[in-house]
Amino acid sequence: MYINKAITKRCQSMRMKPFARAYVRLLSSDEFDDLSFDERLISMLDFMQENRLLQKSEQIKRTANLPYPCSDVSDFDLNKQPGIKLSVLNNLMTCSWIKRAHHVVIIGSTEKGKNELACGIANQAINKGHSVTFFEFKQLIFELRIAQQKKTLTSFIKKLSKIELLILSDWDLSYLELIDFYLLFSVLESRVVSGSLLITSTESISEGLNQIDDPLLTNCLTVGVEDKSHTLRFKDVINVAHH
Repeated sequence: MYINKAITKRCQSMRMKPFARAYVRLLSSDEFDDLSFDERLISMLDFMQENRLLQKSEQIKRTANLPYPCSDVSDFDLNKQPGIKLSVLNNLMTCSWIKRAHHVVIIGSTEKGKNELACGIANQAINKGHSVTFFEFKQLIFELRIAQQKKTLTSFIKKLSKIELLILSDWDLSYLELIDFYLLFSVLESRVVSGSLLITSTESISEGLNQIDDPLLTNCLTVGVEDKSHTLRFKDVINVAHH
């Protein structure tokens, strides 16, 4: 194998390191020997595109704050979860629902299992290049209160609105104060139009609405979230295989 160092150095000086790696990869494998020039060039471009997506995914994962960063949906034994249909889960793994600004609600009493599955779905979204951020529900409300006190609420909500998939774990409306309903509505108002939510909760969205008396938030959650949600229901016990 002969690698022209002048080419790799020129790539590095022109800040084209991915092209240099693709060039070295092309010369390091016999599988490209019978390809035409155009086919080799396409193979190099494919490698560069895959490398760029991988780097983007790694960057997103570093800032996503996932409590289970290595979780994968394939780790779950869905035979123990008859309430979750494989066809529905496979459809969610395409992440087309994120492009349509739809939502996912995972319901059940098992906190760990729900959040691990949520992180598995999130990792799939990250691998497809979608921006993701994880919040515990109470932590989000706390940060919204702080932002309001510091008069940075507008910029904080604007930042959240740019995230394609916002995960809210342990959703619970029962402890919210009146001001919290306004803060939550401010976040959801933009998300139901242009972003997606992944919520884990012990109850459905509609069941939680019985605990609040706020028409704006109620309508937002009913029309904007529940009517556009895919629901997954957990049993109390889930088996997760760790490798």
